[in-house]
Amino acid sequence: MNQFEPVAARATRLRREMDSALWFSVRETLETRGFKLPSEYLGAMPATAFDYAAYADLAFPNPRGEALCAELQADAADFLLRRLHAGLETAPPAGKPAHIVNLDSASFSDAERARLIRWWDSEATGHREYLPATSDEFDEASLLISQTCGLIEKASPELFGEIGTILNELVLLKPEQAQPLDFAAGSSFALWGAIIVNVGVHHDWIRYCKTIVHEAGHSYLFAVAREDPLVFDPATETHASPLRAEPRPMDGIFHGAFVKAREALAFDQLLSWQDRTGELSHSEVERLNRELEDSVIYFWQCHEKLRAQGSLTELGASIIGDCEDFMNRKFALVTH
Repeated sequence: MNQFEPVAARATRLRREMDSALWFSVRETLETRGFKLPSEYLGAMPATAFDYAAYADLAFPNPRGEALCAELQADAADFLLRRLHAGLETAPPAGKPAHIVNLDSASFSDAERARLIRWWDSEATGHREYLPATSDEFDEASLLISQTCGLIEKASPELFGEIGTILNELVLLKPEQAQPLDFAAGSSFALWGAIIVNVGVHHDWIRYCKTIVHEAGHSYLFAVAREDPLVFDPATETHASPLRAEPRPMDGIFHGAFVKAREALAFDQLLSWQDRTGELSHSEVERLNRELEDSVIYFWQCHEKLRAQGSLTELGASIIGDCEDFMNRKFALVTH
C-alpha cells in the first residue's frame, strides 16, 4: 500500500492503534507503581493530547534535561487514573475538523498549560514564553481555519479525513512580545493529536492550510513510525537542513521531506479543484502556485540530503520511495 498519499481509513486505523497503545502503556506504568486500576480494559477509549502529555511526564525523560519533581509526576498519575476510572470519550469523532482552543485560563489550568508547553518546547534552545491569542485574533483565526478545512474537504476528501482523524486540537497562541515570531506551528509525539499555531504569522487561509497539512504530516509519521524508526542515523548526529538554520538530525530531515511533499499534494489538489470550479480568486491561485513551487523545491532538497547522507530503514526507504514516485509523477517538469 502507498504510504504517502492520504487515506482516511488508514488514519482511523492509526488513531485506534496509537490510542490503544497509549492506554496499554498507561496501565502497565501505573500498575508497576502500585496503583489500583479499573478491571475493564479501555484500550479503545479515544485519547486526547492531555492523555499523551500526562503519560510522557511519567515515562519519558524531561525534554529540557530538568528533573521532573515528584509532585508533577503524581499529578500526571492522578490525571490518568481519573481518566481510566471515568472512561470518558472526550476526543471528537474521527474525520471531523479539530477543536480550536486558545491557550488561556478559560481553556487550561496553570498545570495543564505547563504540561503542554513542557512537551511542545522540547526542541527549543532557549525557553519561550507563550501568550494566548487576543479575542480578535482568536475569532479571525477560527474563521480562517474553518475556511481552510472547508476547502481541503472539497479539494481532497481523503486528506481532510486523515487530518480530522489524527488532529484533535489546534491550540492558538503567540510568543511573548519580547521574543521573535520565529515559528509558525509545532507538534510533538508526546502530544500526539494536537498542534500549536502561532497566530502572529498566519494572516490568510492559505498560510493556515500549509501549517495544518504540514503538522498533520508530522503527526501521521509519528504514528506510522511508532514502533519502527525511519532512519538508522543517531539523533545526536546532526546535518545541515534545507528547512532550518540550525543543523538537524537525519530523522528531522526525513520528516521535512515528507511534510513538504504533503504540502505539495494539498496545493496541487486545491489547484485541480480550482480548475474544475473556478471558485478561487486570481490572487489566491497565484499564491497557491508559489507555495506549490516552494514545497516541491524544498522536498527535493531534503530528498537529496537523505539519499546522499542518510541511512534509511526499510520503512523509511519505502515511505520516501512513495513520496519520490508521487513527486516525479506530478512534478517531473518542475524538478528535472
